[in-house]
Amino acid sequence: MQRNITLRRCLLLCLLAVTTCMARAANGEVLTIMTSGSPVSIALAEHPVITYSNNTLHITTAMTSIDIPVSDITGINFLDPTGIRPVIIPDFQAENGELRFSKLPAGSKVDVFAVGGTKLLTTAVDNDGQATVSLDRLPKGAVIVRTATQTIKITNKK
Repeated sequence: MQRNITLRRCLLLCLLAVTTCMARAANGEVLTIMTSGSPVSIALAEHPVITYSNNTLHITTAMTSIDIPVSDITGINFLDPTGIRPVIIPDFQAENGELRFSKLPAGSKVDVFAVGGTKLLTTAVDNDGQATVSLDRLPKGAVIVRTATQTIKITNKK
């Protein structure tokens, strides 16, 4: 129990340090603290001052002052209202003797390499962003699969 409290305190201190740095360069970002009740959102442009004492997170801005018990915090997010979204990592499944990819850029390629670097095969991604590679065409053992957005290592155990 004491270890959990110490870990929470360390995480909160790290949050304080990161938030202080981000608040100085804020250009529309929002800090959202998820709680067991409702989320609390603070614009970093308001230069929040975040402190911690008595197992409570204290957030003060020129417009508001909020106290959140640490035991109520379930998560912390930084959101950017500019509309820029994170990169979507393609879905990848290996089943029924096939590697199946989705959410890839249409017209891109899926390349499969031996661990030594020799290209074993290339498969085109269709207009729906999907591609399939048959494991029957791959040698037994480790291979490297490269898409336009990620590289993974798989082991073919056929």
